[in-house]
Amino acid sequence: MFAAETYFFVCHEIDILYLGLVFCATLFIYSIHRIIGISKLNSNLIDGRYKIILKYRSHLKIYGGIALIGIIFFLISSTFRYLFFLVPLGIVSVLYTLPILTKHRRLRDYNYVKIYLIAIVWAGIATGQIMTSGSSISYIILILLFIEKVIYIIAITLPFDIRDLDIDLSLETKTIPQSIGVQKTYRLIYALLTLGMALYFIACMIDNQMQAIPYILIAYAISIIAVYLSKGNKSDYYYSGILDGVIGVRSLILILGVLNY
Repeated sequence: MFAAETYFFVCHEIDILYLGLVFCATLFIYSIHRIIGISKLNSNLIDGRYKIILKYRSHLKIYGGIALIGIIFFLISSTFRYLFFLVPLGIVSVLYTLPILTKHRRLRDYNYVKIYLIAIVWAGIATGQIMTSGSSISYIILILLFIEKVIYIIAITLPFDIRDLDIDLSLETKTIPQSIGVQKTYRLIYALLTLGMALYFIACMIDNQMQAIPYILIAYAISIIAVYLSKGNKSDYYYSGILDGVIGVRSLILILGVLNY
């Protein structure tokens, strides 16, 4: 949905093969990430969602295997034309997930790194295909959308770092909330969301899509409310359902805004 949003906004022909590849690659990486992550976690911290992951670990292997088949299918069907920008993002994703660096570390185990890697990969996936398609769409607009998406994903991911303070401490991984505190982190989130919204407005003005502005306001307002309601909330259902889900809701609202015109 996040990748499809960009196609609709810039009125680019939708590439179903690419979106299929994005779906399968996301499912594959998340499945592997959960399997590896649970093995590195202190047994005293295995509770809530981690108990479910541990219980259904064999299911995750099946999901990952099916997703890998999908990745191969969509790559072959698309004649590998996405590899130019997907290979670097794929390498980052694999190194983020697999403990194959020094001292069996993953990229996410290094201080302050994981949130920026997530944001860059997500934004790259959402805009890279159009940037490399040879389209006549203004690169200024695409760069603005890329930066907006980096900022948005950082803002939406920071509450997860707040929730996972104890886990990151046990793994000796420093994060922004550890450094500046929870309250300042929430202020930073609201500032980032405001900046991201402003960048989207600028892209609308350059691309003469002023009709999209009300939908951007609604999408960002919902995101801000979702972040606000996360304060003091450690429910796995809230984070995995509402806060993660708000990314898809945001994209759906923006897509509907474009379709209405």
